[in-house]
Amino acid sequence: VQRLGHEPVIIGNTEDYTWDFERIGYEQMEKMLGNGGLPGKTILCANDRLAFGVMAAAYSQGRKVGRRGDCDLRVAAHDDHPLSRYTCPALTTMAQDFASMAGRSVETLLALLDEDDAAVAHKV
Repeated sequence: VQRLGHEPVIIGNTEDYTWDFERIGYEQMEKMLGNGGLPGKTILCANDRLAFGVMAAAYSQGRKVGRRGDCDLRVAAHDDHPLSRYTCPALTTMAQDFASMAGRSVETLLALLDEDDAAVAHKV
């Protein structure tokens, strides 16, 4: 983001929130829209469930979400939640290969136990 000349904006204080991600996304988006709008056209959410709330709040405020030029807002997230393909428009999301990540982590931990630090650090 910064390489393209944009500054990321971290939105909201979520210290008091729970696992109710849709509500958090909705409330934070409503607050942002009520405070004069968005700093740009793209919102990247920490997970798909936050994005569901963001998209719902944008819709309730009459904002058009999508990738086309006539849209007010683009929303993306990561998790590849099963419901992400059923939002309207479908949420732009990505999946992470958790099995490979976990496998690589275990390999690294085992290597740390068996090898010297320099050899393992080079592999990571």
